[in-house]
Order: sequence, then structure tokens, then C-alpha cells
Amino acid sequence: MPRPLSLPRPDDLAVAVAETDGDQALVAAAQRDRRAFASLYLRYLESVYGYCHRRLGTKEAAEDATESDR
Repeated sequence: MPRPLSLPRPDDLAVAVAETDGDQALVAAAQRDRRAFASLYLRYLESVYGYCHRRLGTKEAAEDATESDR
């Protein structure tokens, strides 16, 4: 017999939806106008750079991977 699904609390769901909606709006804007991609890029730059730095091991490699001057 399958287990019942555990649903998130309404407060948790509202936060997740709000964040997703923001990303979707940025993606839609970037698809219409390439200049709008900057907002999406900047939103995730720190996280992506940190990930690249941990995985690649050097500041230079992480800068190359994210194309940033940190």
C-alpha cells in the first residue's frame, strides 16, 4: 500500500512559490530581451561562484567558470 504524501505547511509552500515565481519572471524577461539576463545572472552569481571555487579549487578557475572578476 502506498504511503500518503507529506505536504508542506502552507507557510513553507507560499515562500517556495514566491521564489519560483520570481525566477520564472526573470527567465521570461531574459527570453524576451537579452539585456534582462543580467538580473538572473547577478541573482545566482555568488552561489555559482562559491560552488565553482569549492569544486575547482582555485579563485582563478572559479572566475573563469563564472566569467567574473572577484
